Amino acid sequence: MNSATLPLYRHFCCDVEICCSGSVVRAHKIILAANSGYFQGLFSFNKTNNEAKHLDRINLEVPWTSCMSSVESIINSFYGTRIILNPANIQSFIQAADFLLVPSVINLCKNFLQDYICRSTVVKTMELSRMYSLVEVEKACMFYILNNFSDVCEEEDFTEIPGSVLINLLEDTRLSATNEIFVLNAALRWIEACKDPAVQFLKVISKVRFLLLDETEYITVCDRCLEFANKYNIIPELHLFFREISELVWYKSGYESPRAEFLNPYFSIPRLG
Repeated sequence: MNSATLPLYRHFCCDVEICCSGSVVRAHKIILAANSGYFQGLFSFNKTNNEAKHLDRINLEVPWTSCMSSVESIINSFYGTRIILNPANIQSFIQAADFLLVPSVINLCKNFLQDYICRSTVVKTMELSRMYSLVEVEKACMFYILNNFSDVCEEEDFTEIPGSVLINLLEDTRLSATNEIFVLNAALRWIEACKDPAVQFLKVISKVRFLLLDETEYITVCDRCLEFANKYNIIPELHLFFREISELVWYKSGYESPRAEFLNPYFSIPRLG
């Protein structure tokens, strides 16, 4: 039997039934075990699971009842049926493939997610990739945001980016932004929407490259930060922050340097761009 003839035997001499959420899928143990780490472990003969290989009916308790249709599609794909992914079902397929330990489907989902990245989907895609440890997809999302930061910041879900991720973005040398005022506005917007603005304020605001601001911009930024600090009752912390950075040289006549060319000595933050 080869891949070309597998579909002909899809419902012939099945020796196991997969039951989940009221649905039943009939299949062959050897096909399931050959394609799924979950079923391979379930059907393997060992001292601790002597009856596993004799199972003829499996009650599959997946954490998400909504992904049963994806489970059935994945099993059918073992017999040659093509999986069709779209934005509406991608999460369900990732959940099912992750549960069943099916590398081929996980890779298929990775490729789909990477191809689907755009300004309106990148934040949700990153969230999904972090949830299921899809490292390559997460890196692709980070790279996209770094190169399209100004566009992504205008999306409603920009504020859903985790704080640690936002800090990494602001520290990254590849960050592309219109100017530092834009970076500040994006940071303040995110802070206002986060669950713990008082905690996150200085963590995020300290990543703004103040030395890239001219004298007028710097004064304006200080006023805005003071408003936020007063709102979240962290005035003493803000005063300490600006007292420390005021020891640096803030303005040099004629100094105009792109974000990528500036080395900020504050807290030993690396070159940003």
